[in-house]
Amino acid sequence: MEDYNLFKMEGVGLNEGLGNEVKQEIENVGIEMPKLLEIAPGITSQLIEPEYFDEKALKAQPKKMFRLDFGDYRYYYSFDDAGKPIFYISVTTMIANALPTNQALLKCYGDRGYEDAVRYARMRADYGTFLHGEITRFCIDKTYNLGLVKERLMSYIEDHMLPASFIAEFDPLQRDLLAWAQFVYEYNVEVEALELVLSSDINLYAGAIDIKASLDYKGKRIQAIIDNKSGRKGFFEAHEIQLHAYKEAWNENFPDCPVTKVFNWSPKDWRGAKPTFNFKDQTDSKSAKKLPYIIALAHIEDSKRENKVSCVGGIIEYGKSLEDNISMISIEEAVSKSPNDTKPESKETFSPVKPIEAEGKHENLYMDSYKVKEDKPAEKAPERPNKDNVSKDIQDKSLDDLLKMENFDF
Repeated sequence: MEDYNLFKMEGVGLNEGLGNEVKQEIENVGIEMPKLLEIAPGITSQLIEPEYFDEKALKAQPKKMFRLDFGDYRYYYSFDDAGKPIFYISVTTMIANALPTNQALLKCYGDRGYEDAVRYARMRADYGTFLHGEITRFCIDKTYNLGLVKERLMSYIEDHMLPASFIAEFDPLQRDLLAWAQFVYEYNVEVEALELVLSSDINLYAGAIDIKASLDYKGKRIQAIIDNKSGRKGFFEAHEIQLHAYKEAWNENFPDCPVTKVFNWSPKDWRGAKPTFNFKDQTDSKSAKKLPYIIALAHIEDSKRENKVSCVGGIIEYGKSLEDNISMISIEEAVSKSPNDTKPESKETFSPVKPIEAEGKHENLYMDSYKVKEDKPAEKAPERPNKDNVSKDIQDKSLDDLLKMENFDF
């Protein structure tokens, strides 16, 4: 069995021999993410912008939101008018930590064994990420060339160092994309926002809404949130609660364009002349009544977290105190001191932070940001462009972490 984590493409590149037109197309595989910054040891920050936002249909502009990953925990945050960070608990983390693991998933772990279950979970997460990206592309461009799916998938495999066996997903991908196109046609779907991160300032949580759209449903034109799942084993309780959390956040941010319905969508394993799909109305979910209690529990558990990290560096001297070499900083301090052109202007000047994969310098950039003792300012580490590697992030996660991912679904 191929090692899903360590496999590396060797020999002839998968793009070799392709025409220039195809090469140009596959260079744009996936969705380019803003640069990821490591603002303190083990703490990364990233500006999260919507993939698409219809300014004509939605007059109000969403506020700038950032994602903060801190160990196995995730926050979103924004800034108030005074430049103070406001933190929001991630919707998926909040729900995953409160609900028991679904029995169908536990059965999968038992049947496959832990290591194989982790490998399979990562494969499904990668599949969901790629499918989601291609659906997003179709919704924005309004056209899609199925003849390029294999080349895009091959490029994705090479770029993300996935097993060669992943190419077997080629046929399901085409069929899943056709299922989405059939859904758009049948329900006359008009997409107004894609991958839009919204926060609730009332309940202090945030999450990324897959799709906000207007569509025809039971003889009416409605405003809805649709959350896509790539799995074919049905929808779980967590999916229902997740949708209602997004609905509350949307209606809080866009009171003039309220959402009235929430749905889960997934492709079916169809083989006939007409693509089929699952489309479930979750608006009247009884499990959604658990949401207020899950929010309360999440904030209780969050209040127990110290959310501090130890920064070390500088010059140590034999027999001298290490006071200047060790500093404990909170995520609030890390975020407040990180350079950010979306924050309100401030007279204070902060030292730069280190981009992921920055070229090696021996200065301790974290300590320099918080406790610079020398007159000479710390030299900024050179930056280079960085593309967010979704698959590498997936490979570093445990099985429990994978279950909390937006695009993961058995």
